[in-house]
Amino acid sequence: MARKILNQFKKNVFEVTEEIANIDTGEIKKWTKKFTTRSKIENFYITYIDNLSGYMRLTANTDKSVLAYLCCFAEYDTGRVFLSPEERKEACNEIGICLQQFTNSLSKLKKLHLITGGNGFYMINPAIFWKGNSKTRESLLRDNKLAVEFNFEIYEDGE
Repeated sequence: MARKILNQFKKNVFEVTEEIANIDTGEIKKWTKKFTTRSKIENFYITYIDNLSGYMRLTANTDKSVLAYLCCFAEYDTGRVFLSPEERKEACNEIGICLQQFTNSLSKLKKLHLITGGNGFYMINPAIFWKGNSKTRESLLRDNKLAVEFNFEIYEDGE
């Protein structure tokens, strides 16, 4: 079963109001037309560089591939990803890894605060990665008081 990206179209509603005045009678005729268009949403994920230290600590390409896969299938404006057991298997096939490697990568991504969740429901950390409207992201960060903790180590020369 091929996984489909949810909400891959953005709905735009436009309203046009037109008025015509009859010069002889002064009568004004007015009507409003509504147009709905659908445009394809680009597959993108915005990265906020200031918060990338967790990502920079990923050394395994497998972990990066799993994160990229999650980003591709995250819901627009929420960052949520649902992975059923069948979808996990499909992800493993697409990435070219076994199920245990996928599970290990999820654990690593959670430890680095790049994702959160479990039992098939995950959320990409919106402080670092985001696919959607920037105002929605700001609201999500503010209202849910989401935060990321980073530990920095400073090495002196020669260490």
